[in-house]
Amino acid sequence: MIEIKRISINSVYSAENMSLHRFVFREGTLSVGKTHFIGQLKRSSRFFMASVAATAICIATPSIVQANDWTGAVSDDFFDPFNWDDNNGPQGSGSTVNNGNAVGTIDLGSPVGYNSNLADRIGTIAGQTGSVTINVLPNAESPTSSTYLNTGNELEVGANGGRGTLTLSLEGPIVTTLGANAISIGKGTGSIGEVNLVGTGKDTGVPPEGPLWLDTSCQGCAPVFVSSSLFGGLYIGVDGGAGTLNLDGAAFTTYDRGEFIVGDGAGSNGAVNILAGGKLGDPGVNYNSSNINTLTKGKATVGFDGGTGAITLDGSAAATRNDVPMAFFGQGLVIGNGQNSVGSVNILSGGKVHSYTDYQIGVIYQNYVDRSALDTNVGINGGTGSITVSGTNSVWYQSGILQDYLSPWNNSTTSTDTGALRVGQSGTGELTIADNGEVRIGTATFLAETDDSGGVYKQLYSLVDHVSNGTLILGGETTGNGTLSIGGSVGGAAVAPGRLMAQTVEFGEGTGLIRFNHTSDNYIFDQFDAQYLDGPSRPSTLAIVGDGTIEAAAGRTILNENQLSFTGTLLPNTGILQINGDISTATANILAGGTLEGTGVVGSTLNTGTVAPGQTPGGSQGLASSIGTLTIAGNYTGQGGILSLDTVLGNDSSLTDKLAILGDTSGNTTVKVKNINGNGDDTIEGIQIVTVGGTSDPNAFSLAGDYVFNGQQAVVGGAYAYRLFQGSTSQPGDGNWYLRSNRIPTDPVDPDIPVDPDEPNQPIYQPGVSLYETYPQFLLGLNSLPTLQQRTGNRYWSNAGNVMLSEGADPAGAPYAPASEAGNLIEGRGIWGRIEGAHSKIDPKFSTSGENYDYNIFKLQAGLDGMLLENGAGKLIGGFTVHYTHGKAKTYSIFGDDEVSTDGYGFGGTLTWYGDNGFYVDGQAQLTWYDSDLSANDSEFTAGLDGLSLADSNNGFGFAISGETGQRVTLDQNWSITPQAQLTYSKVDFDSFNDVFGARISLDRGESLQGRLGLAVEHQNSWYNANGLIDRAQVYGIANLYYEFLEGTKVDVSGTTFANQNERLWGGIGLGGSYNWNSDKYSVYGEGAINTSLADFGDSYSYKGTLGFRVKW
Repeated sequence: MIEIKRISINSVYSAENMSLHRFVFREGTLSVGKTHFIGQLKRSSRFFMASVAATAICIATPSIVQANDWTGAVSDDFFDPFNWDDNNGPQGSGSTVNNGNAVGTIDLGSPVGYNSNLADRIGTIAGQTGSVTINVLPNAESPTSSTYLNTGNELEVGANGGRGTLTLSLEGPIVTTLGANAISIGKGTGSIGEVNLVGTGKDTGVPPEGPLWLDTSCQGCAPVFVSSSLFGGLYIGVDGGAGTLNLDGAAFTTYDRGEFIVGDGAGSNGAVNILAGGKLGDPGVNYNSSNINTLTKGKATVGFDGGTGAITLDGSAAATRNDVPMAFFGQGLVIGNGQNSVGSVNILSGGKVHSYTDYQIGVIYQNYVDRSALDTNVGINGGTGSITVSGTNSVWYQSGILQDYLSPWNNSTTSTDTGALRVGQSGTGELTIADNGEVRIGTATFLAETDDSGGVYKQLYSLVDHVSNGTLILGGETTGNGTLSIGGSVGGAAVAPGRLMAQTVEFGEGTGLIRFNHTSDNYIFDQFDAQYLDGPSRPSTLAIVGDGTIEAAAGRTILNENQLSFTGTLLPNTGILQINGDISTATANILAGGTLEGTGVVGSTLNTGTVAPGQTPGGSQGLASSIGTLTIAGNYTGQGGILSLDTVLGNDSSLTDKLAILGDTSGNTTVKVKNINGNGDDTIEGIQIVTVGGTSDPNAFSLAGDYVFNGQQAVVGGAYAYRLFQGSTSQPGDGNWYLRSNRIPTDPVDPDIPVDPDEPNQPIYQPGVSLYETYPQFLLGLNSLPTLQQRTGNRYWSNAGNVMLSEGADPAGAPYAPASEAGNLIEGRGIWGRIEGAHSKIDPKFSTSGENYDYNIFKLQAGLDGMLLENGAGKLIGGFTVHYTHGKAKTYSIFGDDEVSTDGYGFGGTLTWYGDNGFYVDGQAQLTWYDSDLSANDSEFTAGLDGLSLADSNNGFGFAISGETGQRVTLDQNWSITPQAQLTYSKVDFDSFNDVFGARISLDRGESLQGRLGLAVEHQNSWYNANGLIDRAQVYGIANLYYEFLEGTKVDVSGTTFANQNERLWGGIGLGGSYNWNSDKYSVYGEGAINTSLADFGDSYSYKGTLGFRVKW
């Protein structure tokens, strides 16, 4: 390190002064203490040149080092190349130029301000790269120390095709002033310039909500002020160059500047990146009236004259409020000015921007030019501009002209007048507000005050209030095209919405668009709370004025206010637009995929998408607020669109969404009705869903129902089905549209389904009701119990059925003992199994739905029997059974042909007393668990139902118990008769369920108590086989009478009861038998039977067969 103290350039040599010559610093640090000025190197007879001269703060590592001798052949001008022996002297026309990589440190060793010359050309030779890094260190004993870096000319960083970088590293809350006539960062085609201001000092003290303005201590944000000599302007990316200004933890504030342009000229690219803790300040200037022509240059411009510019504030790395990036523009702001110009300002992740107009500038403008020039303009003179405000706590403040000087000396407040933000004024502009970002347009109130706490004098300026009473103007002039995007920008994906806080959105003479492209399902645009910080709540409304377009591209957007000053077009387009106020001055054009909903009023409507009267669908906000009427104050034209209605399907007075059309109807629209917990009911006139004040086209509306009934679409509500009709029952020509659940008599030439003339308003039931009504009857059929004979075959053998040999006879032959001497045989232990199949066709005695049905049943049953007791009177046999059953039932009615498929599993127990005298008593009980699938099919009168699942895997349960008794009476040695009686109680249940239409199905009654009286005539015989073992055979015929003591079954379908009762008295006959061999080791048995109702004989019948096998153990 080379340390230089008390150096004065161009001074007389003395003991305290010295000159620098013949020095080249390739690396190291130049530390300056208590020195007030460092100038340029004094000329000497011989220097090492680095293609350019070195900086006075820090000598650059040269790119090309060569010896060069002074000749003075032409003049005494040090910078004239002809005064050097190779005619190639220092470059830069008297400037200090850097084209190497220099690192310098300024250590503020005293409380006195420090001045230093800085190279004003950094990276300005084509193809060369220059870099200067200056570390400014604080003095702990003097926190107000500051440094002044002066170029004395225009500072150029990256010019003439070169690449330059200037980095100021500001460590602590100190003030650095950068003096220059003009600053250009990235100037000229192929040039790349970059200026980095990096501050490391942070302070926990947080000023009021910013943007932070002039605070000379900056609360730790390490400010850099551009001096008042910057009349030449500040250019970032100019004349085809690319320039970048990065502010990271440091503040950059201009004074009395000329132009401030980011991206100036065709091919130019400029960028300002304000990161955590970064602050950009651009306050007003002190002009008098003679300078009025220069005021148009005073506004900051982003993207000018064919250039591209961007200012980005990114607070994603901000840990505290003091870290929030901020920017303010006190001379106004233009974004995108001129043909082919593109400008953008992006406020992300908590950044804040404030645009307003300084008092003095405002006074001059008000006296001389159009006030609109003072507003922020996005896209003018054919340029393209955009503002994006995205992220929680990201805010754009737009205010008007300060009404007085803002001075800290009296600790006072000063307000602006009402501001306006102009988007697409005479070019193309877009304002995007997303992800909880905010744009506030209106009146600002500033507080200016001084603070000397802690021994540090401060001037504090802060924004203490902002009232959202301003105007957003879209497409101001005829050549303008302005867009407000809530959520995603045009061409972008939908994101969470932000908030516009203003009093008015005004569509100008050009093209204006408000576009909603967000992810919220409940976004209210024209009502909001404009509360500022912790101030009082400010419920506010937003007026929409003029002729433009309001487009809904994604999400649900709600307009609750009357907007009668809006005369444009409502354009739902893949999004939802809910209108709850009066916007009858606007027309509606609903595109495919778009939805217009609400309870307000709109003008004439063209529907290619969906019209959905009412508010949030499905009643999620409660029926009272969700169901309502949407009014069209004009004509309605359907162009293949949909009318979507929420309706509590019931009687004529049912609560329903409604479309009220004051004009004529035309075209075609499909009506879709969603039942909101309606249980269905009989209608007379019908449920009115559309009213028409003008000419009502009979083809304007058609229902898209759940299925087709009698050639018409029908929608299901509870137990009922509704069809759409034009005209009420009593006034068929009223032109309105109704949903009706009744069948009315029609012209005999084209009759409807026949209607009982004594009941002209018969209901139309939904297609599942006949199946639901039959379901418990079918389960009772599955739950039935067999007779003793069907279950086990014959186990009581007597007379000829119990053969005995005469005394002394050979077992292999005859003679046998007389039958009267044979006695009785009662079989005991056994393992058995049987199968059963049955088919039944039922025409009920009573059916609410008028259905009939048939079903098939298959059963497997197995059991284990053991003798529990034996004495001289008989035997007591107990058993355990298991069973599986499967059945399928089909129902038939005018409302639909349906079917149910059921599987059941269970177990049971038996107990039987066989008396030696032929008397028996049998008891059995079983439990069964069922699983059922219910489905609908098309019928003669229905369509669109085939294979429709009504319910899957519905669980049920059945319990059955039976008692049977009989007495065998012997007629001769082979024949006997057995009168018998049986009483069976069966009960079934199933889980309540909602069917595919939303109807609630539950069981009301599912019991049966059936008695049976039977008379069996049987023939028995037995013999010894070739093995000397006994074989036996029984053949019987049986006749039965059945009687049902209970009232049938009942099912509740959404509050409507459906009853079903079969004929009580049935009769039947059967034929069966048993065959045992090898002395009853094995047995096979079976029975076939047919039964029929005795009332309306043959209309209801069943037949079944069973076959079993038993093994003695």
